[in-house]
Amino acid sequence: MMKAKYLFLIGTCILLITTSVSSSEIFTSTSRKQICPPDDFIIENITQKDGAYHKAKTLSIEWWYFDAILNNNYSMHIGLMLLSEKNHGIVMPAINMYESGQNTFNLRKIYPLTFFKGSEEKPLIYFQDIPYVDGFIDNTTGIANYTISLSLGDASVELEFKSLMRGWKTDNWAIIMPKADVKGNITMKGEKLFVTGEGYHEHKWNMPLTFGLQNQGYYWGRISSNTTNLVWDEISTNRNGKKILAVMNYGVNNYTKINPEDFHFEIVEYGTVGLGEIPTKFKITIQSNWVTLNATMTARGIHSLNCVLMRYVRYNVKVSGVVYINQSIIENLHSESMMDHTEFR
Repeated sequence: MMKAKYLFLIGTCILLITTSVSSSEIFTSTSRKQICPPDDFIIENITQKDGAYHKAKTLSIEWWYFDAILNNNYSMHIGLMLLSEKNHGIVMPAINMYESGQNTFNLRKIYPLTFFKGSEEKPLIYFQDIPYVDGFIDNTTGIANYTISLSLGDASVELEFKSLMRGWKTDNWAIIMPKADVKGNITMKGEKLFVTGEGYHEHKWNMPLTFGLQNQGYYWGRISSNTTNLVWDEISTNRNGKKILAVMNYGVNNYTKINPEDFHFEIVEYGTVGLGEIPTKFKITIQSNWVTLNATMTARGIHSLNCVLMRYVRYNVKVSGVVYINQSIIENLHSESMMDHTEFR
């Protein structure tokens, strides 16, 4: 349902994996009528099984996605995606590394599903007989601790992700770690670095291949402060409507869904890239009885992946603004994060 970094048609899968283009690709956004379909997102606590393998009964997509904003001006995305039905399909690992927001390493490969194994009871996922994810989710607190490991080409990661906030889920989409401490080692082109930082982890399963036919595209992102974290998603449907999901974590144990009518996302600035313009600055405002948020996200790096059936852009952004919760939490927003946009053709 949610993220543009993943593929919603078989052709899109293969083309996006094998085709990587620079940020000079042209991307434009068209205005659409603001019609909101009925809100059908039910938010629930996560359990151990939400981090586990969900064997697909029909052809669909499943992924384990991690990102992190690290010290020394590095950031990264690590992913493992399945396109499968029962015991047939492919597995696609990926590593993307960024310095000052600019992509310095981008690699995704395709392997037969025989390279993958996974527990259906807990977050224990293998790629090439090495644990990609080895983790634990406390069923009571919703707090997760994972070790992740992946090597591709000249890059490898060995990282620990430890939750700072309890996870939640909706519609076969689990935000396992809305916000996490990250530390460990990354290797790029023979250079090994110890890194620390802040991360995020989600897991999605049973993603139908028809999603790209039913929707025009979407934006996704997250915004953090010291004690809060907002995960948000705005989907543009084929009927010129919008579906909005926004959930605010605050403190260690609390999360609440934002009323879609209280959430507003807009593009406020474009920049010239290559032969065209691309959105480079965004604004989110939330105004409700219990939360007020005003945030501006400014692109510091743009990574474009393009294919015949979709346009996908991953942004490294600087976030500024302020958030108020129940008039008891008042914090400035001054952080870095990632956000995505996909437009289906």
